[in-house]
Amino acid sequence: MSLMTWTVEQHGTNVGFADDEHKNVFKNLNILYDLRMGGAGRPEITEQTDIVLNIVAAHFAHEEQEMQAKKFVGYERHKAEHDDLINTCIAMETKIKAGELELSKRLCQLIKSWFDSHIPEYDRAYAHTLNNG
Repeated sequence: MSLMTWTVEQHGTNVGFADDEHKNVFKNLNILYDLRMGGAGRPEITEQTDIVLNIVAAHFAHEEQEMQAKKFVGYERHKAEHDDLINTCIAMETKIKAGELELSKRLCQLIKSWFDSHIPEYDRAYAHTLNNG
């Protein structure tokens, strides 16, 4: 069972690398969610949590690099959003690794909700600049 499905209507930015990376985040988040809901143990859940957070961090770094290169006006605000999510996820990841596996489901829900609102509000705002800057 998938937690989230990428659709062009809800998640499309019209920026190729961003859409591809978002799809990869969603795919790996779904893997983590399925592991958690399927009763996987701590090693599998913590390994997939690491994978998801590394993919998210790499995506944010790439997006920020592109925004800076094209001098996107909303960069600082956008980066602050990224930093807030990463800091929250790292705190949750620490607890998951300590054995609070129920947090992995909350982590999945948090990332899903965040991307569901962030992409339409923040990522679509950079499309013109990144495609034409």
